[in-house]
Amino acid sequence: MSGPIVDPVDPADIRRAAEGAREFEHQLAGVTLRLRAPTKFERARLVTVAQGDEVRAMRNVVEASIIGWADITVAHAMPEHKRGAEPLAYSRDALGLLLDEQVGWLGDLFAAVMARYIERQAKAEADRGNSQPASTMIAPAPAESSSAPDSGS
Repeated sequence: MSGPIVDPVDPADIRRAAEGAREFEHQLAGVTLRLRAPTKFERARLVTVAQGDEVRAMRNVVEASIIGWADITVAHAMPEHKRGAEPLAYSRDALGLLLDEQVGWLGDLFAAVMARYIERQAKAEADRGNSQPASTMIAPAPAESSSAPDSGS
């Protein structure tokens, strides 16, 4: 088997491109948050671990989606801190503190993330030529029954 030698595609390059395609910025209350919409699997996992608690599911999705920010100060996470006017560096710990303090942001951020998620899923389905709505793609469709249709008794 001979032919031209083709350089294999680096999986890390594909991962970076896929993550980059899911990233976006969202402005809220004078700050900018950098977000990455979850994949179908990530979304399903984040919602499942909330065990039916809708607020916990929203928090899980938002917390996993925020990957950076601009214009966030210490006061956004801890209003009474003496260095409140100083910038707050992004970290997972700082993110938890921020979301604990800015509870009013949760709904807006969740809506922004889910809008991007739905948009990307719909585009992916359209690109594949699949007419099934993206919102139903989390769980497999139920199996068809192999029994004969009911005769209408």
